[in-house]
Amino acid sequence: MRVVLAASLVLGAMSFGTGCRGRNLAAGLAGTPAVEGQARCGVTKSQARPLIIEWPSPERATLEGLVERGSGLVAVRYEGCEMELVRRCQVAGAYRYTAVEPKRDDQMFRSADELYAKIPIGAAQLEAELERHGALALEMTVVGHYEAAREQVTRAELRGECERATHVVSMVTVGAFKLSTAGGAEVSAGARLAGGPGVGAGSTAERGFERSDGEPGRCSYSGGGDSAPPERCGALLRLEVEPIREPDEVKAERERRPCPRGSVLVEGGRFRPVTVREGMVAIADFCLDQDEVSVGAYAACADDGRARTRRRRCRPRI
Repeated sequence: MRVVLAASLVLGAMSFGTGCRGRNLAAGLAGTPAVEGQARCGVTKSQARPLIIEWPSPERATLEGLVERGSGLVAVRYEGCEMELVRRCQVAGAYRYTAVEPKRDDQMFRSADELYAKIPIGAAQLEAELERHGALALEMTVVGHYEAAREQVTRAELRGECERATHVVSMVTVGAFKLSTAGGAEVSAGARLAGGPGVGAGSTAERGFERSDGEPGRCSYSGGGDSAPPERCGALLRLEVEPIREPDEVKAERERRPCPRGSVLVEGGRFRPVTVREGMVAIADFCLDQDEVSVGAYAACADDGRARTRRRRCRPRI
């Protein structure tokens, strides 16, 4: 009797808690406990383009140096809301900077869901500020990005201590930002560069904390010929990451695309040509005919009207 009564009390309390939010009991049971800040990260799908404005400064500074140095692509371990540089993992490649006309990207965060969707790295720490002040305002000016010449990387191409690596950084967006708390403030997406999204006319919102990097007034544009962002406007804002392709994934893709009859698959890879002193060359998979084609066979194919009708192309196969 006591067990039944206790169970009823528990279910009743849960029903009351979820009912206040307009959710049923099943939704309450399936939901992530709000009291555990990291619980949401454990079930959050890693975003492909996360903002990193709340990433610890040492990590952001190290990433900035790796990207600008051009000694290879950057490998990271990225799971849920956590990202870590895998410094001893070497990935061939480099980043090239492209300048753009300065663009303003202002956003307002009013719920934890919005935080985890846009700023997963650091969202758990910002959640307390959001609850205290009611809203987080982000002012962001974009001036350019570092982009990798290649995006997809296979596990076989990695060198060094890469066991923990899960992704490769394919693009880094740079500029300037300011993140602050502003209860009840409104943001205008078309705000001028000199204006801020914080307090509007007649608002009495109080600012709490503030995070910033870079100076928007320094974010100028010189026609796209710059090889680096303007001084004091090179803060790292957003990353784009690509998952490292595992051997099973590569094998399955090759099996889905078999070569035509009479040819065999030659697996691509990376090698150093004898005519190039420095750097590696990437060659994709390709199909190679098993037998050589004689001049007579090529001429017969070229003279075959039916072959041309079927839009076949006659060419020596090597």
